[in-house]
Amino acid sequence: MSDDGSNGAPSGDLLDRVASLGTLWAAARRAARGKRDRTSVARCLFNLETVVVRLHTTLLDGRWQPGRPGRHVVHDPKTREIVAAPFEDRIVHQALCEHIGPLLERHLIPRTYACRFGLGTHAAIRQAVVWSRAYRFALHLDVRKFFPSIDHAILLAQLEHDIRNPRVVGYMDDMLLFSDDRAQLSGWGDAIEQACWRQRLRLHPWQVMPTRQGITWLGFRILPDQVRVKRTSVVRAKKRLAHLLAEACADPARWERFMASLRSTFAHWAHGDTWRLRDQTLRELGLLSDDDLPDG
Repeated sequence: MSDDGSNGAPSGDLLDRVASLGTLWAAARRAARGKRDRTSVARCLFNLETVVVRLHTTLLDGRWQPGRPGRHVVHDPKTREIVAAPFEDRIVHQALCEHIGPLLERHLIPRTYACRFGLGTHAAIRQAVVWSRAYRFALHLDVRKFFPSIDHAILLAQLEHDIRNPRVVGYMDDMLLFSDDRAQLSGWGDAIEQACWRQRLRLHPWQVMPTRQGITWLGFRILPDQVRVKRTSVVRAKKRLAHLLAEACADPARWERFMASLRSTFAHWAHGDTWRLRDQTLRELGLLSDDDLPDG
């Protein structure tokens, strides 16, 4: 996307591009990825042409309004309220991100991994493993109740600086820093905490830790000689797989759903040293026995 030179404002009408039929159609396919078996998603996809045309029209004439989000509480292990946008809203989110993403990316450091094409959780884990074995100390910072704490007035003011379009108004909270100097990390932590206060955000209590003691990061435990999946994540995944397997045994039509979840879980675990964990999980589910192993 090219700029017109006016303080980062994109050329042309940004909303016209966000609300185009092609953008919304592609956004719907991305939003549905991995969720096609959900009732609300399947219902929307069944009537997708009508949905896309309605979004196109209401976005352009200013009548579009976000739907009512779903809310539920999870305990993993701490209690959190999850707020989930309706599927049609997710289509709009995907369309927005396609066009405003390049405008916001300019402010991100290269090692910002959340919600960026080609990066994400597993790339962040791989980099953390490399640096944990190259540096003596690490500092893990986490914003307390990040999304509920965001000051929307501050956020919108920052967005308006980059998205200069009167019709568009519109990772995360985990940081891991490394150094061989404990005092340097403490100084960085203090500076980041002060910056968060200016945004009306608070950090969880933090301290500099030797990397040899291990680092818990994005659901994995990074140790000097291996990378393990966090125990609570393993327990939660096994419970989910057992539930899906029971459903599949009762209704063979649900078998593919179980297999998709199993493949996804194992692909995620494969970013750690988890051969024994995957083997053990298959045995616990009754899907592998000694008779299945090759001779020798």
